[in-house]
Amino acid sequence: MRKHIVLGFVALFGLSSLAISAFADEEKIALDKVPAAVKEAVKKKFPKAEMKEAAKEVENGKTVYEISIKDGETAIDVSLSDEGKILAIEKEMAVADLPAVVKDAVKTKYAEGMITKAEEITKEETVSYEVIVKNGDKNRELGIDAKGKITSDEEAGKD
Repeated sequence: MRKHIVLGFVALFGLSSLAISAFADEEKIALDKVPAAVKEAVKKKFPKAEMKEAAKEVENGKTVYEISIKDGETAIDVSLSDEGKILAIEKEMAVADLPAVVKDAVKTKYAEGMITKAEEITKEETVSYEVIVKNGDKNRELGIDAKGKITSDEEAGKD
């Protein structure tokens, strides 16, 4: 019995270490530690927005900053290179404002599902959507391109 308890703790510690290392890639940083070029690019693109928080991570050997802003009532995450080039914009949106092809794709895949959250994702000139769908007692996170093709489908909250 004691051996099983010890093994349980070892397994739990191992899983906890994996979870912590998975989140260790992104590091929250103070806004005053964000490079000036990054802040200037955000201010230029969203002049009326308020910067709320920042994080940085290394992706493929390059530092990427993610700045969370509030533009009016809209929450937006802007990903930028350390030189201030905007790499992606993730903007919360009302479910009602989703394009019909996106809503239709969800209805086709999950007829009984209900969209509970929506974001418009812009990378360079390409727009896509990310939605959370409540389907029964599970939440699904779907990536959908502008033509209504589902590009990803996974349990919400999983990476």
